[in-house]
Amino acid sequence: ILPHDIKRLYLLKYFVMAAGACVSGYILSLFLNKIFSANIMLYIGSAPKSIVQLIIPFLATGLIFFIVLFFCMLTLRRFNRITAVEALRLGNTGESYTRNSFLPLYKNRFFNVNIFIGLRDVLLRFKLYTLLFFVFLICTFIIIVPINFLNTTQSPEFVTYMGMGHSEILIDLRYTENIVERFENMVTYIEQDPDVEKFSTLIICKFNIINKDGYEESLIVGTGDSTVFPLEYLEGTAPVGDNEIALSYLIAQELEKSVGENIQLVVDDQIKMMQVSGIYQDITNGGKTAKADIAPNHETALWYMVNLDVKTNTDEKIDEYSEAFYPAKVTDIDGYVDQTFENTTSQLKLMALLAVIIAILVAMLITSLFLKMLIAKDSSQIVIMKCLGLSLKDIRLQYITRALVVLNTGIILGTVFSNTIGQSMISAILSMLGAPKMDFIINPYHAYILCPIVLIIIVTITTLLSIVSIKNLNMSDMNAE
Repeated sequence: ILPHDIKRLYLLKYFVMAAGACVSGYILSLFLNKIFSANIMLYIGSAPKSIVQLIIPFLATGLIFFIVLFFCMLTLRRFNRITAVEALRLGNTGESYTRNSFLPLYKNRFFNVNIFIGLRDVLLRFKLYTLLFFVFLICTFIIIVPINFLNTTQSPEFVTYMGMGHSEILIDLRYTENIVERFENMVTYIEQDPDVEKFSTLIICKFNIINKDGYEESLIVGTGDSTVFPLEYLEGTAPVGDNEIALSYLIAQELEKSVGENIQLVVDDQIKMMQVSGIYQDITNGGKTAKADIAPNHETALWYMVNLDVKTNTDEKIDEYSEAFYPAKVTDIDGYVDQTFENTTSQLKLMALLAVIIAILVAMLITSLFLKMLIAKDSSQIVIMKCLGLSLKDIRLQYITRALVVLNTGIILGTVFSNTIGQSMISAILSMLGAPKMDFIINPYHAYILCPIVLIIIVTITTLLSIVSIKNLNMSDMNAE
């Protein structure tokens, strides 16, 4: 049988497996996507789907399929280097390791002998451990990115991505009778309260703008002074005066406007030219909002808000205002984020948990398969070490060292990639919702201590279970081979 016929036989098997897995995964994602994103879309709204958003999942599936085939073909090239004699001789793969003089054992002064042998083997045969290294790197990435994103959404700083400035207390008044009168009384009360350090009002109204096609389009505009509790702007600054307006990222993209350009806003049935002063991130209301210091339109007002900082205890003020301003909702900024994204956070927790479980299972599976393959490959060396007097404990320590050296290297690089590439990936996804520049708020305990320790424990246990067969290897088996 010719080498290319053998390769074709193996490749056909992996072609069918990869195609079946990719198609099944893609179909399953169509159903799971609605389940996982239902509550998220309920609270932050949904932007219109573009053809790009529909094509990307399909292309990603195809990319995974071709990556699998590529690596299969890359691996199967070894058949070209293996002769019939080498294949019969202890399953030789055609690779040779000639650097036996590298890191000689007699020069070791710092490590336990078995730890040194394990470390030396990884360095000598690093190409052999490449697969395991990349699996650990990807597993670390899969675990840390969702955890960092979840921690970011639970942080008070997340209001930055909700089109809001940071304040100690937020009062939200909506859906009530005599709402304008109630709001005015509330503002008067706050103005006369000596415990208030600073405050600003924000009335959320609907205005019409002239889009790039020349037609009127509805836009949610927060009217009021945006400089008291300023946003973090991607470009520009907060609007000052009644002729400036700040746009959210998505509406700026839709209108094809940048800082310094003008848009047409319909105010009191008259078209008013407004200069774009800044562009900010906002994932609420479909990502399409604006801020302007103009007179509100109470007829189209959706809700009324007050942001304030106080000089006294925040919790006491929240209790006081909750009673005085009922039925308005009075919360601190943590409570507002929690209430707004309660169900969304629950979904993200579930997704993060699933990611952790999947990553751990993959790490266990690949570690187990790899070590069983390695033991089969090194069986003759293991028998020789046993004959030389090394105990099972010594040999196990060598294999645990190999696994942990590769794991720790993967964890370090996986963590670095999580905080760089992972952050960029999340930003790219959130840019479709209105937040193109996400900065992770990292919990060091979760990201740098808990996750690595869990992976180390799991891999160590898996290694111990996978190398149990070492005790059954003996000289008679090697002679039989």
